[in-house]
Amino acid sequence: MAPEHDESVETLSGDAFVGYNEWAAETLKVRIATDFVYETQDGACASERGVFIAEDVTPHTEVFSIPLDSVLSVKSLQEISALQNIAFFQQLTPEREDDQLALALLYEKFVQGDKSKWAKHIELLPKTYHNALYFEQEEIKALEGSNLFFIAQQMEKKVAADYTSLKETVLLELFENITEGITVDLFDDFFSLDNYKWALSTIWSRFVSLRLDEAPSSKDSSSSVPVAKQSFKAMVPVFDMLNHDPEAEMSHFFDMDTQLFKLVSHQHWNAGTQMFINYGPLSNHKLLLLYGFVIIGNPFDAVEMWLRWTKRPQSFTSRRNNSS
Repeated sequence: MAPEHDESVETLSGDAFVGYNEWAAETLKVRIATDFVYETQDGACASERGVFIAEDVTPHTEVFSIPLDSVLSVKSLQEISALQNIAFFQQLTPEREDDQLALALLYEKFVQGDKSKWAKHIELLPKTYHNALYFEQEEIKALEGSNLFFIAQQMEKKVAADYTSLKETVLLELFENITEGITVDLFDDFFSLDNYKWALSTIWSRFVSLRLDEAPSSKDSSSSVPVAKQSFKAMVPVFDMLNHDPEAEMSHFFDMDTQLFKLVSHQHWNAGTQMFINYGPLSNHKLLLLYGFVIIGNPFDAVEMWLRWTKRPQSFTSRRNNSS
């Protein structure tokens, strides 16, 4: 999901998107209600690329859909032969999800290349980002006095430590499993710390969380099988080209009956305008941290306050005991 002011796409010309919708429809079975046009707004700088629509879109229109097996997620790991036999990729836990996806994305980008199912989309991803991982030291210092100052420092240290751990374990196994004849030096370039940061930033800013409610379908609504919920992150081509507007009346969800991820509009969009999606009520603090941009006049902006509780007050404990 590219922010409206995303300087990372400056190197992409308009021609780079020629045939993109057709590729998505043919290769990934994507369906779009109206033609998506990827261009910059008149008078805007080249970094303000967005998705503009060719026709009016009325409320309650299913704007976009894509099958579950066409998105890149941890569920795709079983389809990547080089990752299948590595224990790290067999244990699907929320704590490992970002790292699993990061390595899978780098594998698809650099090792699979043009052979990847998502090759055309990966080519169009930003080359760099502007979130906290990419802040210069002067920029971090300018944040001193805010929570973001400490979070940015902690994030940089954690990512570096996580990468060191992966390099000493998982990446060694991955190199042994790759059969494409890649040298050690080339492998190190592909799976470098910088590329690891790029992959994580792609996940944080462009992947979407899908929630699968494994309840009985509408055909089996009388079943008493309990509902099992699971949520995972996914790269959804075409969908993640839409920019964010906190007031856009849009909803996205996974339809269990059709096994499709869908985007539905709940407002009217005029032909020729830029269409937006809604990330949710995010403050500028969170937008800057993970996405690398802020919204002037953000209706959901807020200041986070951290309070440290060193010891529960005696009076509070007494009142609680007396009331029980």
